[in-house]
Amino acid sequence: MAFVQLPPFAKEVELVPSDINGHPVAVPNEPFIDASREAVDAFLRREVECTVLDELAPYFFVFTKRRSSHIDTLHDYVSTERSVTISENPGLHLVRNYSIIYLKPVPQCLFNFAFWKTYLTPAEATEGQHTYSTDSLSIGCRSAFGLLRTYGHLIQHESDFRIAKRAHLLPENVSYTKFQHFIQPFRSLPDAAVSPRYQYGHIRLTRLNLAVRIMRPASLGKIFPWYYDRMHWHSGQYLARFAAPLLFLFACLTLILSSLQVGLAAQPDSSNWAAFAPSSLWFSIVVIVAILCMGLFVMLGIGTYIVNRICVGYRVNRAWMRKEPLRDAESGLKAV
Repeated sequence: MAFVQLPPFAKEVELVPSDINGHPVAVPNEPFIDASREAVDAFLRREVECTVLDELAPYFFVFTKRRSSHIDTLHDYVSTERSVTISENPGLHLVRNYSIIYLKPVPQCLFNFAFWKTYLTPAEATEGQHTYSTDSLSIGCRSAFGLLRTYGHLIQHESDFRIAKRAHLLPENVSYTKFQHFIQPFRSLPDAAVSPRYQYGHIRLTRLNLAVRIMRPASLGKIFPWYYDRMHWHSGQYLARFAAPLLFLFACLTLILSSLQVGLAAQPDSSNWAAFAPSSLWFSIVVIVAILCMGLFVMLGIGTYIVNRICVGYRVNRAWMRKEPLRDAESGLKAV
C-alpha cells in the first residue's frame, strides 16, 4: 500500500489563489459552481474523470504499452509534426489521432491549495493529517493526480512550457519557475495513486475505437458501440478511408488476372497445363463476383448512411416539436 501527501504541494507554490479580485471563491475560475461537495464532485466528474477509459484500462496492455511514462514532451510532439489540439473532454487527453495529439487544459482549481484541502482530501481525514493511503483516495482525486502527473511528463523544458502557454493549456500569469516548483511533487506519484487510465501514457484513437468494439464497456451506454470518438465528420472522409485499400486490392487482382492471361496465351495446348485453364476460369469468375459484391456493399453502405441521417433529422425535429431533451451522443447531431 502506497501513501501520498494531500495537498501534494505547499501553499507557497500554488499557481491560482483563492481570492479573485479580492473576493474568495470556492472553485477558482468557476464562479457558478457552489461550494457544496455534490456540486464539486459533479464538476470533477465532468472535468477530470475518464469513466470509459478507466473501465477499459485492464485490457489496455493489448493496445498500448503499460507504462505511465509513455508520454512524449510537448516539443517532441511538435518536432514529429503532431498538432497539439485542445479538448475539454478528459477522455481525449493524450489520445493520438494520426497527426493530432489531444490535450486537456488543466482546470485552474487544481492549481489551488485550498481546493485540494477542501474537496480532494478524504472526508474521514483528521485534523492536521497530511498523509493518506492511496486506497482512501476518491476517483476524482486519483484522476486529478493522473492528469497533473501527465503534465509533469509533457512539460520538462522551458520550450515545452512555452508551447503549453501558446496552446492555452496553462494559466496566462504562470511563470516557468513557479510551474516547475508546483509540478515537481506530481512527477513522483506512484501508479497506485492515479486512476486506471493514467497508469498508461498516450493512446491511439484507432486502437481505442477497436477496444470499445471488442470490450463494449457498459459506461459508454451503447450495446454495440462502433467508435470511442468520431474520426470522420462527413461521408467523404469516411469513404476516403477505404479508397487506398480498395485500390491496392484492385491493382493486385488486375496483376494476377493479367498473369493468368499471359500464362494461358504462352501454353495454350500443353498437357502439363491442363489444370491451369479451369483454375484460371474459376478464379476469374470469383473475382468478378467479388467485385460485384463489393460494389453492392459500398452502395448499401452509402444508402444506409443516407437513411440514418434522414432518421436522425426526423428524431431531432420530433423532439424539438415535443420540447423533449436532445441526446447528442445518440442522435449524432454534430454529424448532421
